[in-house]
Amino acid sequence: MISIPSKSGTGIQNASNGVVVIGGNTAQLGGGLLNTVISTNGFGLAIGRFSTATGADSFAAGEGNDSGASSGVALGSGNQNYGQKSVAIGYGNISKGFAALALGNATTATNNDDAFCMAIGMSCNATADYSGIIGISPSGAAVINNSPSLWLFHNINSGKLTPDLVITDGAVGVGNKQTPTARLHIQAGTAAAGTAPLKIDGGVLLATKENGAIESDGTYVYFTNSAGVRKQFILSDSNY
Repeated sequence: MISIPSKSGTGIQNASNGVVVIGGNTAQLGGGLLNTVISTNGFGLAIGRFSTATGADSFAAGEGNDSGASSGVALGSGNQNYGQKSVAIGYGNISKGFAALALGNATTATNNDDAFCMAIGMSCNATADYSGIIGISPSGAAVINNSPSLWLFHNINSGKLTPDLVITDGAVGVGNKQTPTARLHIQAGTAAAGTAPLKIDGGVLLATKENGAIESDGTYVYFTNSAGVRKQFILSDSNY
């Protein structure tokens, strides 16, 4: 069945399979079940099953998705998009605010309606302007509320976020350094093998010296100063 309503911008509900409804500023494409388009200010498109497109120029496809904001997209299953120009893709994701992106499973990207934020992975939330979080949190929701910053992580330990990498305001934290206080801030090592804070493999030294370079030939460690002079680190003869 094809229906072309005469009133522009009328909200339309499709309760049948294989239905295409097109009208003025509103459109609904069926082939699904119980999709809803209520878009009074622009084009809306709902595809699949129990999906809703209520925002102007919004798009919902899959099962149980809700695209309720202007120029928003919800794809997959159980996704909710309530932010202008925001996107939620996957399963059970929520995007709010302005230009928010939520991808994966049970992720949330929400901000103050005026800045980008991003959450990618599973059970991770970005709640600050210009923030991003990427990772998998099988033990519960991981939340980043630092702005501006990007966190990469792999798990939650005892209910606390343990990021692998933090990038914020020109500083990089390696390991669980959530607020790095140097351009490169490295977490302390432990007695366990493979946890040293820093390693430099031995190799061939630069043929042309470069100011600020730190190198190792496998026997000694060298530093080239601002005058272009390569200096050897003086090491103790004591063995530990």
